[in-house]
Amino acid sequence: MNRTLLIAFFLLLAFSPAVSAQNKKRTKTTPSRTRPAPPAPTPPPPDTQKEANEVATTLKALTKFLFLYGKIANGLEVAEDQAKRSRVSTTVIEQNIRNKNGVQAGIAGLKEQVDKLGQILQAHPKLQVPYVNLAGVTQKIVEAQGLVQNNQFDEAGRSMVTATERLVDILSQVK
Repeated sequence: MNRTLLIAFFLLLAFSPAVSAQNKKRTKTTPSRTRPAPPAPTPPPPDTQKEANEVATTLKALTKFLFLYGKIANGLEVAEDQAKRSRVSTTVIEQNIRNKNGVQAGIAGLKEQVDKLGQILQAHPKLQVPYVNLAGVTQKIVEAQGLVQNNQFDEAGRSMVTATERLVDILSQVK
């Protein structure tokens, strides 16, 4: 009987770690390892190259106008000053009026170009902020028209420079 007891005791010891190992496997909860979801692909930035080109074209037209305006405005100021002092002939006065009307027509053409640019920007859903900011450019151009009409040529030029600066800001927003 000792022998049976001894065999039973050894069997109990032999199976005891196996039983506990099985229990550990059954009761042990390992955290499930899930792979993190791959990051969602970032959508490509909206293609605004066409709109940026339109802004650049308008900006070029505005700067060319300003270059010419500087030369013309000096002549208009001198002629206006001389006309006030009655030192010029009627042909010079008429030429001055034609030049002034030409400047106003040029500014009106620029305003029309900016309005077309506004339509282009408004059509693109991602460019609503630049579109809203374009109103400041239009405002400065309209202001310049009124200033030229009132023979305030220097102030009109400053207004056009401000319009140019705002258009540069819009170009940086579109790109």
